[in-house]
Amino acid sequence: MVHSYALRPAWTPITIVLMVIGFMLFWPLGLIMLAYILWGDRVPEVRRHFAGMRRDFSRDWGGCGPRGHARSGNSAFDDYRERELRRLDEERRKLEEQRREFEAFVYNLRRARDQDEFDRFMHDRQNRPRNGGETIADRRRLSQPARRPARAARDAATRRTRSDSRRSACGSPRACRA
Repeated sequence: MVHSYALRPAWTPITIVLMVIGFMLFWPLGLIMLAYILWGDRVPEVRRHFAGMRRDFSRDWGGCGPRGHARSGNSAFDDYRERELRRLDEERRKLEEQRREFEAFVYNLRRARDQDEFDRFMHDRQNRPRNGGETIADRRRLSQPARRPARAARDAATRRTRSDSRRSACGSPRACRA
């Protein structure tokens, strides 16, 4: 993307406009934007500093938290806790899979219901009487094939005339074809 770095911590037109708008809307927003313009290039250093603090905290507290658990000193209890945590994790995975399957089922059910409602609407629309008491389907029948019966009658008359002329000239239509 070409404009992915348009909002960089520098005096660019977009940062200036955002700063002015920030001051106009709510003055702390303008100050925040000004601070970003002046000191935004130091953000990676701050992130590294806080990442180091988080690493130190997790090391000091023995890995407590969602990823690891401190050993209690009782190996039987630790084994039991690990088994239960694995069982709960497996149960959570099964529930997540069932939830995904159910969401897919509900999605398909909604699609089928919507399709059924749409089909019913289109059927009712086709058969609903209009201003003159005729339906859309009646209008189509009346407007489109109005010329066909006359054409069909004309074509049938032409065929009869040709076959009659062949009979008179050849004796039978099959004799003329051969």
